[in-house]
Amino acid sequence: MRFIAQAATPNTNVTYQNLLDTFLLVTSAVAGYDLFSAVRIRAVEVWASAVLGNANTVAVTFLGNVTTEAGKPQIFQDTSMGVEPAHVRAVPAAKSTLAFWQVSSSDVAFQLTCPAGAVIDLELSFINRYGNSVAAQNALVAAPVGAVVTRGFDGLAIAATNFVPQNPIYNY
Repeated sequence: MRFIAQAATPNTNVTYQNLLDTFLLVTSAVAGYDLFSAVRIRAVEVWASAVLGNANTVAVTFLGNVTTEAGKPQIFQDTSMGVEPAHVRAVPAAKSTLAFWQVSSSDVAFQLTCPAGAVIDLELSFINRYGNSVAAQNALVAAPVGAVVTRGFDGLAIAATNFVPQNPIYNY
């Protein structure tokens, strides 16, 4: 999934609930439920254009912490120089908690730092296997009942998100 940052994001926490709220099934004009029950992070890739005379920094930090477990943080960072864009491709360690399936929670999946206009590619796997639906953290606005909708990966509607999806199903 590809997103564009609308504003600079210094150390923005992205939770598993945010990631699962990216795809919702609309149950009323203002309510939706996660389409999937668990998410697995395969990679987070960020590109930021070089700005003449300035440097742009991008960073992805996997804290490695989930409820009742602590992990070793991984930091991926790059700064643009001259005409070279800043670029990171962050992949969680194979045996870290981040490499496993995670259900909707307020645990931080990763922290993101990027300038406005940065391109963020999320490589995620989703699964439905737990049989229970989780309500979206943030309300929908005049959404069509029964539709599957796309949001930014910060869990906010398209009109409010900082991370606008580039191929949305419906923009709510």
